[in-house]
Amino acid sequence: MHIREATEKDNKELQELQINCDLGTGFKVSLSTAPDFFSRAKAYDTYKVFVACEGNKITGSISCAIRNAVINKQIYKVGYLFQAFTSPDFRKKGINQKLYQYIEDYMTNNGVALSYCMVFEDNKLANFVTRKHGYKLYSNSSMVYLSVYRNMKIKNTNNIRHANKEDLNEISKLLNKTRKGYDLYESSSSSLLAKFIKHTPEFNYKNMLLFEKDGEILACLGYWNKIIKAEVTALNFKSQVYIVMNKLLKLFKRLPKALEPGFLLKRMLAIKTGYRDLTYLLELFKFINNLAYRDKFNQIVMIYGKDCSILNKLKDFHYIIIPLNFYIKTFIDGIYLGNNPIYFDAIDL
Repeated sequence: MHIREATEKDNKELQELQINCDLGTGFKVSLSTAPDFFSRAKAYDTYKVFVACEGNKITGSISCAIRNAVINKQIYKVGYLFQAFTSPDFRKKGINQKLYQYIEDYMTNNGVALSYCMVFEDNKLANFVTRKHGYKLYSNSSMVYLSVYRNMKIKNTNNIRHANKEDLNEISKLLNKTRKGYDLYESSSSSLLAKFIKHTPEFNYKNMLLFEKDGEILACLGYWNKIIKAEVTALNFKSQVYIVMNKLLKLFKRLPKALEPGFLLKRMLAIKTGYRDLTYLLELFKFINNLAYRDKFNQIVMIYGKDCSILNKLKDFHYIIIPLNFYIKTFIDGIYLGNNPIYFDAIDL
């Protein structure tokens, strides 16, 4: 067995392997990053995708991204570990362990002080493997699915517009003000935003929405039509109960379709959220909902930690909360996350 950096030639084989590696224990989802397996990684300025091989056959893969971020008011390099999976036919052969060690060596050789990853709370195997490799459970976060199944009324449509290059400086200021005091936040700037828009697949200035009033940007919200096909393959008991309740309640009011096996998920990610008041941000969420409904998307996905105050404003939405475990591993002595809120970015999903 040997490990190497993945190339574009591995695209099809990685997609096929990814489909065969379901996420979850009770509630299971099969993912496929199509047509470009590397599209998720390309959202980061610095990333690597590695594969484990037996001869010419890929048996596993793991990815990471490296960026600058705040930890206790100091700037450090942090690594995000994601998209780790091993072929069901080659498990319990030490492949996963070797991939983890390989990518950790890469991160430490590039000056990473802290690595983090997120795992579905329901995915028992992935949680076990993550802890086995020295990652410590630091906190919990939540993946929030906003169901898209109808148009929503917007009060201030005339105040909503797409961003352009001249807005990047003001957008950056708003993002930085919104996340001031957060750990793992990378301070934004017009040049960093421009670079993000340029290298992220299926994302451009039209994907950044602004709520503007009297010449002042009061909220911003990006949406990424992330190219991932997700199909529900199995349900846990809680999901089965939800389906029964959903069918009963649909007799009396309009509701989104329940996530049954075979259901194909088409998602937008809500990213780059900044606001002076949540009321303005809510209007942007409604606007994105209507875009998603028009383009036949069925979910808008967000991620939040303990600071999920936006949920109190989303009363007009039907949403599902999926618990996530947030793990960290430090590579430099004296580095630790304190009591500051953690910045969670839906790009990591």
